[in-house]
Amino acid sequence: MARFLPTDAVFAGFRFVRERPATVLVWAAYLLVLLAVASVAMFDIGGDALTSLMIASQGAKPDPAKLVKLMEQVAPASLFAELLITVFGAVLATAILRVRLTPGPHPWGGLKLGGDELRMLAGTLLVMICVFCLSMAAGVFADLAGEFGLPPLIPLSLGLLLVLAVQVRLSLVGVICQAEGRISLPRSIHLTKGMFWRLLGAYVLLAAITLVILFLLAVIFAALIGAAAMATGGGVNQMALALQGRFADLNPLLAVLYVASNLAQVWVIVVFLAVFLNITTEAYKSGIVERS
Repeated sequence: MARFLPTDAVFAGFRFVRERPATVLVWAAYLLVLLAVASVAMFDIGGDALTSLMIASQGAKPDPAKLVKLMEQVAPASLFAELLITVFGAVLATAILRVRLTPGPHPWGGLKLGGDELRMLAGTLLVMICVFCLSMAAGVFADLAGEFGLPPLIPLSLGLLLVLAVQVRLSLVGVICQAEGRISLPRSIHLTKGMFWRLLGAYVLLAAITLVILFLLAVIFAALIGAAAMATGGGVNQMALALQGRFADLNPLLAVLYVASNLAQVWVIVVFLAVFLNITTEAYKSGIVERS
């Protein structure tokens, strides 16, 4: 196998997506349902505190103390929603890797519930715990530096760089879970040896492309919503309601455009995830060759 190259890995990921449009739609539908359930759960648990936080944050001069208090009240709801997305996100990641690594037809886009998904979830949680611990350590060192009269920005910046480096070195944990049927953080570190900058370059390139696509989508749908609002006599008020997702008293055409914009964003997120996992797969295969 050829040496891992960032641009080749990224564009190979986009080819992987382009060759499976129906499968990507299944993944997008799954993610859409997951995000909808997580949002409903968050609003159900957060209740009035979440509504108050949204109203307070949109004010002209929000009260910082009030925002902090509301954020503390909303924290359990946000944590539950994030946990829900993490658990069922592991199912989606496993499905993408299953399709990428295993030739042949995959009903329902490879979406299943089983041992592979549990292993992926465990591997994901381990990486998250490592990143969290390093982030907390960086914050502690920054506070200690401040107490000794040193600029806290220096240890904090070094800590964040260390977190980034660890995330890159551990980015193959998911594909290792699926390809080798085991959870091994040291295995990811071993396979990415000498590949850090190339992997980082691939991830940065993918992030840049994704951000450009999301920006263009935002501009296009904002223009469409604005044109539709003006054409239907709704004016700026209808446009503002549509962009905020407030469907009460909203023109049906604007509601359709708003929903379509969210569907497009979900599709882009799925494409990003599929390309990212393809990059990790290419790096995994190249790492095996380079280490052998």
